Amino acid sequence: AGVQQEGKPGKINVNADGSSVKLDNSSIITGKSLEDNSFVNSNGGGPINITAASVELTNGSQLETSTDGQLPAGDITLNLTGDLTVSGGSRLESNTSSSGRAGNISINADGVLRHNEDVPKLDEQGNPILDEQGNPILLYKKGNPILDSEGNLIITDSEGTISFDGGSSASSSVAKDATGSGGNITLNVNGDVTFKGGSSLKTDTEGTGRAGNITINADGLLRDSEGVLLDQNGDR
Repeated sequence: AGVQQEGKPGKINVNADGSSVKLDNSSIITGKSLEDNSFVNSNGGGPINITAASVELTNGSQLETSTDGQLPAGDITLNLTGDLTVSGGSRLESNTSSSGRAGNISINADGVLRHNEDVPKLDEQGNPILDEQGNPILLYKKGNPILDSEGNLIITDSEGTISFDGGSSASSSVAKDATGSGGNITLNVNGDVTFKGGSSLKTDTEGTGRAGNITINADGLLRDSEGVLLDQNGDR
């Protein structure tokens, strides 16, 4: 099962506030064909945004964005009030094989409620207010915390965890001869981040574009002898 996106890049938003999202041997992919893994166009894949209580990827499931043109690949953003579990060879990845930037991968399981997409300022007619370059002036950017009426963070009581197991991974890569930069991987979590059974978190480059950065903000980082964290050069 999966979602295939062709033509002009669009957004894939999954809003399951208070509920769980599970992919089992399923894929959400933008920028490539699900049938033969070929690029569908040079516009780059759109972003994938999931807001849920928890997300579970099992049995080879994928969240993937890619670009083979000048436009960037979309970002992958998970805003969770609970846990992320990735197992059975499942993966989150963003890639570039051209001059476009690979997308960022952001996983927020720290109990802070965040905006799932950019929120523009609106005029009295409800139309976005534009700057001198014709771009919308943003009231909130995607990923910004949602505030209550008094300007305070809205934080849930749950303590999220992030777990990778069974050869699963999160990665951002720059293909050979590509000039676009790699995406960053950011994990924000109240609880622990765990890597087991050959799972990995990595950014790498085989082209001239730089690899992305890896940032982990967590109470603890746990990995067994087979769990792998790779830096920008592919070193442990």
